[in-house]
Parts: sequence; structure tokens; C-alpha cells
Amino acid sequence: MMKNRVYDMPQTTCHGPYHMRHVICPARVVSHDDGVIGAQANHAVFRTSPGSASEVYHVGCCVGEIVAKKKTAR
Repeated sequence: MMKNRVYDMPQTTCHGPYHMRHVICPARVVSHDDGVIGAQANHAVFRTSPGSASEVYHVGCCVGEIVAKKKTAR
């Protein structure tokens, strides 16, 4: 069944030419605890077809952690 879906996808999915623009806000520090920094950034993806207005394709929030690497003596 999965094989049929993959095979039929190019025939059933029809997309015209378009451009995607990804916009990501600067990351914001939301927490800092013992060498681990919690950060998040909002993002949006806009899709534009030639001759038409841009439309919002996706919006969301990226959440992650930055872990400080401990220095080692040489």
C-alpha cells in the first residue's frame, strides 16, 4: 500500500512554481541553569507564486538548549 502511495504521488500532486521565504527572529534566552541555556526563536515561512500575493505557509516556535562545553586543561 505504501509503495502505491509513493508511486502515485508525482501524478496526483501538482504544484506550480513558487518561492519560499523563511524568516527567523533572533533567539531569546528563556532560562540559564548550570551551563545549559534554554533558548527559543519564532519563525515564519511565506510562499509566493509568480503574479500573486504572498501567503503564510507556516508559523511556529523553535525551542532548544545550548550546552556549554567544559574547558579541558592542556
